Amino acid sequence: FSHTCPRFLVPKLLPGGFEDWDLTTEYLEDFAEMMDFKGWWFGHWHRYDILLDERGRKYSVLYNDLVEVTESYDE
Repeated sequence: FSHTCPRFLVPKLLPGGFEDWDLTTEYLEDFAEMMDFKGWWFGHWHRYDILLDERGRKYSVLYNDLVEVTESYDE
């Protein structure tokens, strides 16, 4: 979970050419490139959407949604 998304998703959220990015989106892009994950949830954009990256990982944009985390991980 994060407040905003990795930078490479911004053009998909704002296809008109405006890129609302900052150091946080750059940091999250670096993090996404280093990590292996099944899903990423974020808000900030005041809309609902599902996006995929080039590796097929799912990014869920949440707005007025509640998400129940049900998967548990063994140590």
